[in-house]
Amino acid sequence: MTVGISMILNDSVIFASDSLVSKGTSEMWVGECSKIFKLGEYVGGIVWGAIDLAMSIVDEFNNENVSFDNYDGLIMKFSAFCRGRYKKIFNSPFKRKIFLGYLIGFYDSGGNREMYSIRSDFNFAPLRVSNGAEVVGVDKIARYLLAKHYKRDLSREQALVLAHYVVNENIKLLPLIGGPIQMSIIDCHGFRIVSNEMIDNIRAQADRMRKLAGDFLINEVKNEKKC
Repeated sequence: MTVGISMILNDSVIFASDSLVSKGTSEMWVGECSKIFKLGEYVGGIVWGAIDLAMSIVDEFNNENVSFDNYDGLIMKFSAFCRGRYKKIFNSPFKRKIFLGYLIGFYDSGGNREMYSIRSDFNFAPLRVSNGAEVVGVDKIARYLLAKHYKRDLSREQALVLAHYVVNENIKLLPLIGGPIQMSIIDCHGFRIVSNEMIDNIRAQADRMRKLAGDFLINEVKNEKKC
């Protein structure tokens, strides 16, 4: 299971996810892995579903050194590549198909920032994310928190703190997601993974945000009781 989020900002696209790998819906975790991937110098995203298979398809695509005119074209080629590999793997009607999902963002030379969802249950058709923020995987509270706090004009620092806060709050509610939170940024300098040292600083700020949110909710409950 996975919880992943992405946000488009004025100067970048950011991603955050958990890193726990589990089997089925009732088994506990079996390890940790990276669910964040790079698809090009200014392209990256999050996988969810069958993580190993999803990542192996990304590796195969990257090894193909596919040429493209623009990043929309790259997304279309990756979509077709996923569709072809999936059909080849699950070519028998008696073979049980498993779910694969990709949340992909890019930042092009013109400063355009876009995000797409590509999923096996939609035949890997690229679905553009139009509202600037998205949650993938299992969601107990992430979509609500993201909708409540996300704004495109958040600073990158604010958005990274929010992303950590949202993913961590979801982790607390579900035992089959967890592990260290992973984050990445795509901006005019390209795709890069956020360092563990930086994530430690972000975590400290997210903990303060959590306390402020908790104090606010407690005060809200107290005010309701007085009425």
